[in-house]
Order: sequence, then structure tokens, then C-alpha cells
Amino acid sequence: MRAGAATALAGCTLAGAAALAAGPAHPDAYGTYRLAGRARVEARPFPAQEQEVHADAVLSAGAGPGAVRLRLAGEGLACDLSGTLAPDGALELAPGQRCATDLRSEEVEGRVEARLLSGSGRVRDDAMTLELDFALSGAVKVRSGGALDALTSLLPPPGAGPEPVPVRGQARGRAEGRRDHSRAAG
Repeated sequence: MRAGAATALAGCTLAGAAALAAGPAHPDAYGTYRLAGRARVEARPFPAQEQEVHADAVLSAGAGPGAVRLRLAGEGLACDLSGTLAPDGALELAPGQRCATDLRSEEVEGRVEARLLSGSGRVRDDAMTLELDFALSGAVKVRSGGALDALTSLLPPPGAGPEPVPVRGQARGRAEGRRDHSRAAG
């Protein structure tokens, strides 16, 4: 898979990132956090890739006591999820929440869904940390040319044809960052 496609899938990892769970939320934790981290994407039939990822996480009040909403956006992808935040700042991520993403770039076209398998995190002292594991499914078509070097033979990359190829796999990531107190973080 080309770097742009892998970056989009890694962004999907963070964009699909969270259903926060566990106790009353503290309003001082609400705000925008600028996250950076690493994600490993294993989306067969493409080669596994490790990517640097960047995302904004906007934490806000949810519908009930202790409930929170989390909007993750990065790498051109976004996802809105919900959960709760414990008084000590511990985040427990509820498995099963899904984020679907349409991939459209010069390199790839398709749709990938990320389903949260497990996750945890923490919000404390104006810092957020997330650790996430997702199952990936969908179909992707590689638009641009290129080839994979396979022991002295050049092969077309998976998905480089008229029809999309099924994508199945897993994406794991860890990101952390500080709360942005600027007016731009609104």
C-alpha cells in the first residue's frame, strides 16, 4: 500500500478511536487536545505499515451523568463517539463502536470501516493519552500506477485494477497530547 493510503488508514485508526467509559466526567477536562502518535496498520492484502499520526480530540459533555462526547479528526478523517470519563481521568473504551471512512485521493479510492476492539486512555493535567485497537474491513482500489518489488520482479500493487479488493485487518495506535487553550481550539 502506498504511503498516502497507509496514512489515511492510520488516520482512520485515530478517527475511529473512542467510546470513553467509566464514571462522572469533570468539566475541566473538556476541550481540544492536539494528539500525535504511531499506528501500525495491517490491512491485507496490503503490506503492514507503521505510520506517524496526528489528530485533534475534542472532548465535551455527553447526554447523561458522566457521559462525554469525543470528536476525533485527523488525516482528513473524522469520527464522533461517546462514552464516560472517570473522576480520576481514566478512560475505558467501549468496544464495538464503528467509524466508516470514504477514502478518496490520487492514490486510493474505497471505503473502510474501523470497529473498536479494545482501548484505554487517560485525561489528566491538561494531557490526553489514547491506546486503541481496531478491526478494519472494507474495499479499496489503488488508482495510481506503481509496483511492488518482489525478489527482483515488479508486481502491480494489490487493488491496482478496475475493481476494488476486499481489505481486512487490524490497526493499533497510541497517541498523546496536550490540551490547546488557544481561541482557535474553541
